[in-house]
Amino acid sequence: MRDFPKSVRSAVLLSVLAPESNLLSDFSQNFESSLFKICKRCENDEDCNNRFPNLKERLLNVLNKLQTEPLRFDFEGEEFILNQRDALLVLKQSLYDRNSIASIPLIIEA
Repeated sequence: MRDFPKSVRSAVLLSVLAPESNLLSDFSQNFESSLFKICKRCENDEDCNNRFPNLKERLLNVLNKLQTEPLRFDFEGEEFILNQRDALLVLKQSLYDRNSIASIPLIIEA
């Protein structure tokens, strides 16, 4: 539209990202930043910090362990395997719901 304004009759905006945005590289950095902000908020909240001390360190330890030793358990009669990638997906999805965000320390502990 910017390059050929006379030849564009109409357009549909599919995203709110600027053209110069690099979604893939920004995504990982933003995801990490969001998780670490939650850990920092917990650290700064006395009740949360007492319940979940060293949350960021615990998060990193859990993710490292899941990379080499996936968690295996029975779920409704089927074996369920939780690896590092799946755990990150659960955490990522939790960031999109206000109620789920508050549960992230519980998820890390579990």
